[in-house]
Amino acid sequence: MPEVELAAGTMAVATLAPGDSLCVRALVAGQAAELVAHAAADPRERLSTLLTGLAEGAYTLREGMVLWSQEYRALLRVEELSNERHDLALEACNPWVSRALSATLAGDCCWTSFRAWLEREGLPEKWVPYPVGIFKQADERSGRYGLRAGSSSVGDFVRFSAASRCTVLVSACPLTAGGEPGAPAIEVTWNATRES
Repeated sequence: MPEVELAAGTMAVATLAPGDSLCVRALVAGQAAELVAHAAADPRERLSTLLTGLAEGAYTLREGMVLWSQEYRALLRVEELSNERHDLALEACNPWVSRALSATLAGDCCWTSFRAWLEREGLPEKWVPYPVGIFKQADERSGRYGLRAGSSSVGDFVRFSAASRCTVLVSACPLTAGGEPGAPAIEVTWNATRES
């Protein structure tokens, strides 16, 4: 089973067949990750957090929920999770959000990593979807938009299974870096052939 340890600002890519599993685990407290998925046959078909939220009646992950593409195809299923504080409404962390929050990035932002993969697939940046924010939470308590520290404790995880053949990208978010710069913060394991 391939295993990758990601420092904040780095990304793993895995292509999964139906039934394959993928697990995202926090190695340090307060770290978040972002996940996007694309149909393996056509990367223009991608995870839609909006459709997922509407179809599943939830804007956080829960066991048994399906993550849907904009073509109404089931891509992933949440099999098990140890933490229920996640987000389906925030866009991928990007340079603009970083500046607006006066945050220091601990590596490439998730949007940059996702965009680089899409460019290798021949697609423009407009195809960067809103991600699943694993352990990620918005902060609107003061009436001003912000980002809370990641909700993860050491060892927290989310395990997915593939509902259809898809390529999954997982980025350790540099806006919610919980550990030392350059140190492993998120572990990604899956039971399919590793890609990078």
